[in-house]
Amino acid sequence: MPFTVGVKRRLITPPWGVELSGLGYYLQRTWQRIRDDLTATALVVSDQNGHSVAVVAADRMYNDRRFTRSIREQVATYTDIPSDSVCLNFSHSHNAPTAGFARGVGNPDEEYLRFAARQIATAIIMAWQDRQSARLYVGKSELAGMTYNRACETGPVDTRVSVFRADARDGRPLAVAVNFHAHPCVHMEVDFQAVSRDVPGEVVDQLEAAIPGVTALYLQGTCGDVNFRRECLSTDRRFEPARAVTGASLKALASSRPIETPGVTAVTRTVSIPTRRWTHEEVMLEREEGLYRSVP
Repeated sequence: MPFTVGVKRRLITPPWGVELSGLGYYLQRTWQRIRDDLTATALVVSDQNGHSVAVVAADRMYNDRRFTRSIREQVATYTDIPSDSVCLNFSHSHNAPTAGFARGVGNPDEEYLRFAARQIATAIIMAWQDRQSARLYVGKSELAGMTYNRACETGPVDTRVSVFRADARDGRPLAVAVNFHAHPCVHMEVDFQAVSRDVPGEVVDQLEAAIPGVTALYLQGTCGDVNFRRECLSTDRRFEPARAVTGASLKALASSRPIETPGVTAVTRTVSIPTRRWTHEEVMLEREEGLYRSVP
């Protein structure tokens, strides 16, 4: 087989006192309970020429260049994976801490960030050490009607669910990666001060239950202004989005096609996104909204 694959998971649940990110300004939303533990799951794929790439699905809110560099440096020290062949994907859970600076929206905790970076690097290193011969497959399906554009009523949404699958030489499932686009804040207001993976964690758990022996990754897309449907947010329907994504993923996996072309490579692009500084009035409006929504 022209490919080898390794997959490993490490816990990155924050210690007591670390703020959660993703709702309102200056709320000091430190967690009070753990709904489900945060994790980092690393997938390493190598080709017959020894070229390797690593993709990590981490349950965190934001990332930044410094945090990524720290992980890449650790990985490059102990493996043959080039620094620019390590991709970090954050789930964007609104009940998780942030690594990137976001003033007043859950300040980064430096001690925790050092721990999380080391755990993520460890997952990659262990996945690289544990590679085995594998067959690779890719597939896609559609999930229409579960998301909407919160900025524009008729704005675009990406309804594609993309999947990647790796099976061992004897046919055992090794890893499944799912890519979909939507803000995972479905349980946020019900569990305002709870650590949680939200929808990405539910999808991972459901896929691993449906495919015994597999390790699953949820790779968040460029969700931008795309949310799951309003009627599902913090209501008794809040479990519907994960079930829908899981169903679409299983459909895509059932029709996935093998990757026949050998070789792996990594491509890096730098994208500049225009931004503007919020006014004091806008910040205070968001803070008031966050305070209102945080009331049980």
